[in-house]
Amino acid sequence: MDSKEMNFSGNIEANWKSWKQRLSLYLLASNKNTCSDETKTAILLTLLGEEGINIYNTFTEKQIYDEKKVPIFQKVIAAFDEYCLGKKNIVFERFNFLKYKRQHGQSLENFITQLKLLAASCEYGQLTDSIIRDQIIINTSDVVLQEQLINKSDLSLEKTIEILKQSENVKHQIEIINKGEKEESEYSHVDAIKRKNKYNTNKNKVTQANFHCSRCGTQHPARSCPAFGKQCKKCAKPNHFANVCQSNKMVQEIADEECADEECAAINSLFGVSEIIVPQTHSIQQPWFEEIKVENNYIRFKLDTGSQVNLIPLNAYKTLNINKSWNSTTIKLEAYGGYKFMPLGSIRLKCVVNNIMAWVTFLIINNSTIPILSLEACEKFNLIKRHEKCISMITQCTSQKDNFLIDNSSIFKGMGTFPGEHTIKINPNSQGSIKPARRLPQTLYKDVQVELNKLLKHKIISKVEEPKEWASNLVIIRKPDKKLRLCIDPSELNKSLK
Repeated sequence: MDSKEMNFSGNIEANWKSWKQRLSLYLLASNKNTCSDETKTAILLTLLGEEGINIYNTFTEKQIYDEKKVPIFQKVIAAFDEYCLGKKNIVFERFNFLKYKRQHGQSLENFITQLKLLAASCEYGQLTDSIIRDQIIINTSDVVLQEQLINKSDLSLEKTIEILKQSENVKHQIEIINKGEKEESEYSHVDAIKRKNKYNTNKNKVTQANFHCSRCGTQHPARSCPAFGKQCKKCAKPNHFANVCQSNKMVQEIADEECADEECAAINSLFGVSEIIVPQTHSIQQPWFEEIKVENNYIRFKLDTGSQVNLIPLNAYKTLNINKSWNSTTIKLEAYGGYKFMPLGSIRLKCVVNNIMAWVTFLIINNSTIPILSLEACEKFNLIKRHEKCISMITQCTSQKDNFLIDNSSIFKGMGTFPGEHTIKINPNSQGSIKPARRLPQTLYKDVQVELNKLLKHKIISKVEEPKEWASNLVIIRKPDKKLRLCIDPSELNKSLK
């Protein structure tokens, strides 16, 4: 028998029933059930532990001894039954049952067994099976299967378990089939474009000193920025990545962030692509849609060359009426406006368009957005065409602009001033206007003081200590780089200008 002592804390009734069962099996297996009552009692007390012996010593002689003051084994068992049975908190037992969730990697059979063990001490009576059934359905991760189970009437516990087992077996079989197809397809065609790391191809080459680059957000040697020639997915301007962009302008619906963590790197390796040229007839103002046959149904997709993943809403997925179940995924999506969310899962579906058939991986999302076909899928179905010559011309123009800025950097340094002076002329009949000072938030006080001192130092403004006819309010603007821009509100002054 396991040397584990009896636990007299928590659910004492359940602990005692389990421990007593293991004791009976031990005595039977070791042929000690035929021993004398005194011997079996000694075995029981030895295995019970110190706390069990202390409880035994509280029993009266009438409870455990015979006329010769020899312990009777069955009386000892009965005394412990009287002590342990009934000592449980029903509310706490039901709390433990209701909060129990299926763990990651836990088999369905083990999960159901644990639920039944926990429910045994809850005293649900005739409702036990129905409550266990409800907990199983609530803990089902497959949303489509969960909906099917909820919609079934007169669903018993046995039928629920049967459906779940069948579903998990089908999932496992599909994974094996798809795994075999994937291994075979690797020798015949390419399903994904992986981005090469062109900066570490020569390991024996002496590396230059790295510095932190503000255009890509990473560290690399000089003239080796991966953002050079690339277009920002946030503001659509060249030569920097979206994660370091200082503009508030956003583009298109779905885009992956350029980042160095493992999850983003996994997304880039699966869906990373180069730049493309979109035909003029399909601009951002006029979305491009295409009817695509998915499995045996037609779905209208938006062709989004800015997206690196294929998206299908849950309501569109349900219209396919297929028995496939999706797989879990760790990919995170970022929607228009910077909102991040997790898809429900991923699934490979057979798609046909322009007489071209291909297996496409879709991410299933739980909202009513428009189905989206990514850049990679658009190229696979010949819906768009890459114009390398145009890309080369655009990159060359961008390079010429950057070279001009570098060669004439002195022009763009400092505050910059126009030559000469300008005098503002006011109508003689105009009356001066002095606006009361607006309240300044305490959180901005120090930053405003620093900016005012900076403007005074560069002689952009000057301090006035005598009364004036005109005084405009201060306007404070927080720039994208978190610095302040100080302006005035000359609305009253403008009304009086000649």
